[in-house]
Amino acid sequence: MMTFAVMATSLVGATIAQAATYTYNLADHPDGNQRGNFDYGIRLDGAQPSARFFTFGNGSAAQLTYNDTTFEATLSGSVFESTGVGTVGNAYTLSYTLSGLTDLGGGFFVQETANSSGTLTLGTEVISLGTSSNGSYYFKFANDGHRLGSSTGIAGRGWIASSPGSNDFLFTASLSDTSPVPLPAAGWLMIAALGGLGAMRRRKTRD
Repeated sequence: MMTFAVMATSLVGATIAQAATYTYNLADHPDGNQRGNFDYGIRLDGAQPSARFFTFGNGSAAQLTYNDTTFEATLSGSVFESTGVGTVGNAYTLSYTLSGLTDLGGGFFVQETANSSGTLTLGTEVISLGTSSNGSYYFKFANDGHRLGSSTGIAGRGWIASSPGSNDFLFTASLSDTSPVPLPAAGWLMIAALGGLGAMRRRKTRD
């Protein structure tokens, strides 16, 4: 019984170790062909009266956090309206959530169903980013070197169906933190129960 308890506890511990949240700092994608005359990580071609571009700045103002147990990701922090290459305007608060993700392992994922929404906010101005859509994947965050000419570049790409036009996310990312997901209360109860069984077994052996 003792051996069983130890093995079961070890298995639970291994499962816990694999469950984590991953936090990345986001930066503009360096693809010049896509950039045009603006720095951008979020592009709203369908905005009226003209297209709008938002930059992640120096790479520490906005983050992506992925939870590989709930299969949800959030983009949060600040982005800046780009007024040209190397020039920025107002800072907007970014809030965007993706759910129903398919885990690719190691903190990467794809979204195959359109379960996402969010906003850019500046004072009373609220820009709806809508649901991600289009493409073979609705959103893809992977270590695939997308348009970077490298297999090691982490890139995020997702289309936004908030208005007509080629609205999209296009950014690179660097891992800043990996945090274990806390064990649910039921898990601790299981470990305690197994430990108790082991103690009882030892006591009976001594008797």
